[in-house]
Amino acid sequence: MVLLGGALTAVVCAHWPLRRRAGAAMLFCVFCFDGFTIAFGLSRTLALSMAALVRAGACDMVSVIVRHTQVQIRTPGDMRGRVSAVNMVFIGASNEVGQFDPGITAQWFGTVPAVVLGGVGTMCLLDAALCEQVSRPVLLTRRSTPPAQPAAAGRLRTGARTVKLKKDSPIRGVAQPG
Repeated sequence: MVLLGGALTAVVCAHWPLRRRAGAAMLFCVFCFDGFTIAFGLSRTLALSMAALVRAGACDMVSVIVRHTQVQIRTPGDMRGRVSAVNMVFIGASNEVGQFDPGITAQWFGTVPAVVLGGVGTMCLLDAALCEQVSRPVLLTRRSTPPAQPAAAGRLRTGARTVKLKKDSPIRGVAQPG
């Protein structure tokens, strides 16, 4: 059911991408993911459990899309492959740890308390992150993609980097670091 919600959200985001306030949308979806996790843990009916899992998958997909997009956008072109590889290693490792931790918690406290405790614990971490954002509001106010701005003749300014355009390129948008 989580897969269904994630797949539907991926299709929707492919047609209507997040253009503004992607950080706020990601934090909101993480909060909703935790809420749906708690709802799944406390649910006594199959329909409510399935609906909570579908919605949790949808929220998780928004978070994944925003995080992967930020890695691709904020990384310089010559480092993009290496940074993406390291990012995937950490995601794979966190998935393994993420499977071990709930298993131990469920063995100690029981299945339902472990699910609810996981949702509440992540909400507490999100609250701590939001409290930090109040003092430094970078994630909530920054645009998801920096607009391209003209810098000088033959150069293109994108965010904090300026790239030199190739003169002999048939495609005007092809850039090289400069």
